[in-house]
Amino acid sequence: MHDDDARDELQAHLDMQAEQLEAMGRSREEAAREARLRFGNPLATLEAIDGRQSRESCARNERRSGVRLGGVSPELKPRAP
Repeated sequence: MHDDDARDELQAHLDMQAEQLEAMGRSREEAAREARLRFGNPLATLEAIDGRQSRESCARNERRSGVRLGGVSPELKPRAP
């Protein structure tokens, strides 16, 4: 997911939460503020998404190449006679 895609996704979740809060009787401003408070730190969420994607990408590349960071994949290690 690209940075813009992740930001758009986060904004969509915030908007949905704010809409639900508005439907419960809060003003638009109150609903937006409460949605942000409930959601938490969006920067931390974006960093977590980026970190997860980096780990997933590394794992995918490891599977493709058979090489692990810090060593050789167990499938490629020579067996004892």
